[in-house]
Amino acid sequence: WQSQTSGQYQRRVHGELYNPRVRVRFETAVGWLKEWACSRRMGLGTFLPWDKKWVIEALSDSTIYWAYYTVCHKLQSAALDGSIPGLIKPEDMNDAVWEYIFRRGSYPKGCAVSESLLKELREEFEYWYPMDVRVSGKDLIGNHLTMAIYNHVAIWDDAKMWPQSYFCNGHTMLNNEKMSKSTGNFRTLEDACVMFSADATRLALADAGDGIEDANFVENVANKNILNMTTEERWMTSVCLDKSVPLRSGPYNNLDLLFANAISRCVHEADRAYSKMKYRDALLAAWFQLQNAKKFYVDKSKIIHGELTDRFIEEQLIIFSPICTHFCESMWQRLGKPGLIVNARWPEARPVDPVLSSQYTYLLDLCRDARKKLDSEKDARQRAKLPDTSPVSFEILVSGGYLDWQEEILGLLVGVFKKNKDNFINNWRKPFMKHQLITSIKRSGLSKKESKKRMNELMSFAQYMAQAAVDRGESALAIKTLFDEEVFLKDMVEVLGQALGLDPRVLVIRKVSKSDRGAKPMAPVFACTWST
Repeated sequence: WQSQTSGQYQRRVHGELYNPRVRVRFETAVGWLKEWACSRRMGLGTFLPWDKKWVIEALSDSTIYWAYYTVCHKLQSAALDGSIPGLIKPEDMNDAVWEYIFRRGSYPKGCAVSESLLKELREEFEYWYPMDVRVSGKDLIGNHLTMAIYNHVAIWDDAKMWPQSYFCNGHTMLNNEKMSKSTGNFRTLEDACVMFSADATRLALADAGDGIEDANFVENVANKNILNMTTEERWMTSVCLDKSVPLRSGPYNNLDLLFANAISRCVHEADRAYSKMKYRDALLAAWFQLQNAKKFYVDKSKIIHGELTDRFIEEQLIIFSPICTHFCESMWQRLGKPGLIVNARWPEARPVDPVLSSQYTYLLDLCRDARKKLDSEKDARQRAKLPDTSPVSFEILVSGGYLDWQEEILGLLVGVFKKNKDNFINNWRKPFMKHQLITSIKRSGLSKKESKKRMNELMSFAQYMAQAAVDRGESALAIKTLFDEEVFLKDMVEVLGQALGLDPRVLVIRKVSKSDRGAKPMAPVFACTWST
């Protein structure tokens, strides 16, 4: 029985468990559950038929109750406590009747229930079963949930009737502290809905976290996003109803293409996260990242594209609606969209262009870093009591490529990253120190001072690129970039000027040689020139 439960369940996942740590717990529980007592002398449960002193362990005796849910409406009628008789009397539900309903047995001879009614119950059961997903606390992995697998395996030979997936979660914290009535750090679901609205509560719950770690409901997240949704409501209204935002038509420009691709990427990532029940990731893609993309597009565009804006509004509402249903449904109706948003088709899965995705991320990072450089220069001039003027030149220096020794280090780091993606930052140094670039320093005949200088040069580059890989993923270690940085930035010079608050004519974009140790591929450096 144990072997069949463990082997069949692992093989089929008839079993999607959504989290590898949950799978480990289930595999452990399947093995040790034999130690769990199957009966006791007190508490709730069913009496052992041949010895009324003993009660069958309640958890093990109740873990196919989902099957009962599919037919109980015919047995309990309008009263869950049984005070109003249903169409079938309890004494008529013997083993043969359950066999007919649950295991497609033959119609029992002398059965007091008509075959047509039992057939209806069987059809109800087979319509709803198997159970697609059971969501439960991590504390039940070691008993209730594992017992459910055992009992389904024992009763149904067909693995298609076993639970299809389990999603296990931790407990809930409130504002980074354990929920406790005694300390006053406590909210009921009704309290939260009254304080923040249902949608803001749902958003904060999605943001609280998934998995088996304790989720953290942060009230500031709910409060802040009430404002964010209100701001988005006003913007959508001004675009679609008030017509107060100028729109253009015609071919897409470079910024339009980047925004359109960012929308597609957010739709893909939200869809993937929803399917895996990772609601924090879904919220990140469907709301935060998509809103950031819209803000960047609107702020940096002279006039936004009408057709692209319509696409954004529709897809934003649809992919956000599983979390903030009321807000999205209300806006859907106000904007005159057909039907209900809950019935709207999921956005078309348009392909995501990796080059556009790389350019978009590069542009965001560059605008942020360039703004820091410009602000730092302005602060220094202010401290020096120099005139508050704009620079006469702002240079963006892009790299001409990596040197040979840098490419060797990148190759090493890529290999380590592929093997140790989850703990890369703690695993790259050991193989790096064994690389021939390092070991050859000792045999090079360099002086101690020169050896130390060379070592620092290699280590500094490796550390910088390792951190870049942690921040941006494996793509940060690519030797060849997906696009020509110089050409791209010259095409986007108007956007850069808008982002930095500078006249585009003062921006100078040029490529420096490989030997220039300041700029690196995908990581340009900046230089400001002032009149005084």
